[in-house]
Formats: sequence, C-alpha cells, structure tokens
Amino acid sequence: IQGTYDALIPVVTVQELNWESDQYSKIAGISNLVAGAIGMLAGGWLVNKLGHKHALSIFLILLAGTSIVMGLLPVFWENNPFTIGQILLHHICRTLALVTCFSIGMALCWKQVAASQFALYMAFGNLGISAGAILMGRAATLLDYSQIFFVIAGLAALGILVVKKLNLVVHKKKIQSFSKVPAEGDLQQTSGS
Repeated sequence: IQGTYDALIPVVTVQELNWESDQYSKIAGISNLVAGAIGMLAGGWLVNKLGHKHALSIFLILLAGTSIVMGLLPVFWENNPFTIGQILLHHICRTLALVTCFSIGMALCWKQVAASQFALYMAFGNLGISAGAILMGRAATLLDYSQIFFVIAGLAALGILVVKKLNLVVHKKKIQSFSKVPAEGDLQQTSGS
C-alpha cells in the first residue's frame, strides 16, 4: 500500500494538479509529522484498547476508504482542501496501521532471536514498499490514476484477509513451546565436561 501510494500521489499532485513539487513536499512532510505525532500519542493506546487484529483491520478499512474516495472523486482532486485532507487522512491511517504492524511483529518474536527476527520483518516491509512502487509503475501503463487508487484499496482489502487468518494466541503458544536456548555460561560448562 505504502509503496504504491507514495509513488502515485506525487505524480497526481505535481503532474496532474500542477502543484509545485515543494508544495507537495511541504504537505507530505506536515502530514507525516502530524501522523507520527498521532501514532506516538494514540497508536499504542488504540492497539491495546482494540486489540491487534481489530485495530489493524480498522486502519486498513480506513486506508481502503480513503483510496476509494480518491478513486471515485477525481473531479474533486483540484479542490486543494479535499486533496490535502485525503493525503493527511491517508498518512494518519497508514501510520496507525504501521504502529499496529510493529506491535504485531514484536508479539510474534521469540525473545532469544527477537532483534534478528524483527529486523527481518522490517526488511520484508521495505521489500513490500519497493514492490508497491513497482506495482504503481506497471499499473500506470494500464490504468488511469483514479483507477490505481482502487488497486490501493484492493491491497488494503487483501491485508484485511491476511489479518483475519492471523492467530496470535496460537503463535504465542508455539513460541512458548520452544526449548530455551542455553545461556553462554551453560554452553561453556557442558563443553568443558
């Protein structure tokens, strides 16, 4: 979602709506700053209050909704408050979804290898961003920009289906069943005997 959106929205605003590139950069920067503040202040609380799966499903539904609105209403794109509001709302929903994904990623980690495991999750996330940008490039050859927003909504819907399959309780039980990795001192004692 992020890679496709981040590749699409500058093209829409600068090439289609004739915004100055610094105007888009300022709006994207402010949107990211506001979204980051909301994510820091409310993200964890919302995830704890709603639960991982429910929170992520809500944020993905909202992301799909903002994308559907943009796809359905290209006649309003030239209305700067509309487009700016959509960019801001998208960034907020995306940041809250990312906060939730990070929380889920941490919950899925086995403590003995948590740093490496979480790093892999982040790497896969970055690969997804790159894949999304590639998808936008390919989609732009087949679809108009308003239709690509429906592709983004479809990716969010696919994410919701994946979330429905996620079972953190079962995964946590599997993690707890792993044998503990011996501490370094324990290894030295066994190898010396």
